[in-house]
Amino acid sequence: MWQKWKQWQPVAQNENGGKVSWRQMMDNILKRLLKGTFWSVAATGLSSVFNLLAGVICARTLGKEVFGQMGVLQSTVGFVGLLAGLGLGTTATRFVSRYLLSDPARCGRLLGGILLMAASTIFAGSLLLLLGARVVAANWLQSPGLETPVRICAAWVFALAAGELIMAALAGLESFRAVAAQSFIRGSLVFVGTVAGLRWGLEGALVGWSFGLAASGLVLLRVLWRECARHGIRISYIKSAEDVRSVLGYALPTLISGLASAPFVWFANTIIVRNPGGYEQMALLTVVYQWRGVFTYLPVSVSRVVLPLLSSSDTASVSHAGQAFAISNLVNQFVVWGGGIVLLCLSGVLLSFYGEGFQSGRVAFTLVLGGTMVGFAGNSLGSLILARGLLWLGIAGNLLTGLSLVVCVLLISHQRGAVAVGIGTMIGYTLNLSLCVTVLTWRKEISAQIGWRIFGAAMAAVIIVLAMAQASPLVAAAAGVLILPASLVAVFQVFAKPEGFSLSSLLSFTRKSEPRTAV
Repeated sequence: MWQKWKQWQPVAQNENGGKVSWRQMMDNILKRLLKGTFWSVAATGLSSVFNLLAGVICARTLGKEVFGQMGVLQSTVGFVGLLAGLGLGTTATRFVSRYLLSDPARCGRLLGGILLMAASTIFAGSLLLLLGARVVAANWLQSPGLETPVRICAAWVFALAAGELIMAALAGLESFRAVAAQSFIRGSLVFVGTVAGLRWGLEGALVGWSFGLAASGLVLLRVLWRECARHGIRISYIKSAEDVRSVLGYALPTLISGLASAPFVWFANTIIVRNPGGYEQMALLTVVYQWRGVFTYLPVSVSRVVLPLLSSSDTASVSHAGQAFAISNLVNQFVVWGGGIVLLCLSGVLLSFYGEGFQSGRVAFTLVLGGTMVGFAGNSLGSLILARGLLWLGIAGNLLTGLSLVVCVLLISHQRGAVAVGIGTMIGYTLNLSLCVTVLTWRKEISAQIGWRIFGAAMAAVIIVLAMAQASPLVAAAAGVLILPASLVAVFQVFAKPEGFSLSSLLSFTRKSEPRTAV
């Protein structure tokens, strides 16, 4: 399906049937991708700084065991939030971007219908957690004393899932600058609420966190209405069974794809906390997950920009979509390698911020983050899978990731603790990426050349991560200083560079962002 860069034609048709030059297509894609990525990453950075600061303060204030309890509650919130969201966040991004230019009226109807569906499912999910708090605390977490904190998490689920949905809708509108501004507000409100609530221990921190998310959600909703008006979108409601089928036909497979992985992560965490000293091991994993969140938000920020590019009507042509995918893959590789190696080098220093005992988690930190590097080396493939509706492939890959994690935790967590999660993460993401590259290449969705480049980048990451996990913190940091520039050059020249692409193309886009128009 995808043409190689050197085979691209000098002209192509836009959505109105007119001719546009190769350079015009390149300019349009680079402008949208780079500006969207800049604002999306800015939003991520602002939010992540506040979350990390809150995590450090919570760890030092609550102590290792209670911080581990907070971590397993965060995992529970993430799992229930995924169920409650029903896959409607990614659905909103895809359908808003697809009809934004070609059919604004339908875009407004679909967005309104998605928001209404999500409000119902998120409320239902939060209510179920509230009513089932005793079962979750006593039976799954084997900590009856956590019943009240679990009940508080019901409010956390609602505020978190609602905010993520609105962010996804704004991504479909490509309103990334607005998202960046609101992320600063969101992060600051969560930080202030959490730190203020620490006066009352774990329960107070959870209440403060939920309050910050809820307040920022109201602001986000207002921003969504303003951005819709700026793009000429009138939010209404779905009027036809066809639109309902379209939304559910994409949302449910997306949900199933997420459920093929998320329950396994939550189940693995519950196994960890049931072992002797389990909550202390969970505290180490909570720190690892926080920094993995920082790392994954970078490639996720790229994918938030890429999914609208691959889904929108003005990238329907083969050459145009091929450019969007190839450039996004290059940007993704730079983000994954640059961010991942920097965090691996600094792992010992980062863990020391959380207090005594946390530096013992450096091996788990390296393996979990390294395994995530392997998986996200193919993150551009995930955007392609979503844009082309190949959700069965995403489901199969996520199942491999989740099953590998749980099997490793069941077999060795009683001996290796948090390290078992790292080993399972590494194996799972490697199998997932291998499957996706193989199937997409076989279906000719990507060229064999790009497939092998992505796979080669991931396998190089495996070798580097395993070596750094065995080295001392000082040796790993020194090696990383040498590996970082060499890896970035290799990524550009060998693993990810599209044919005919040059760095000068990345330096010519300095104009202010504006509402998207078709090429």
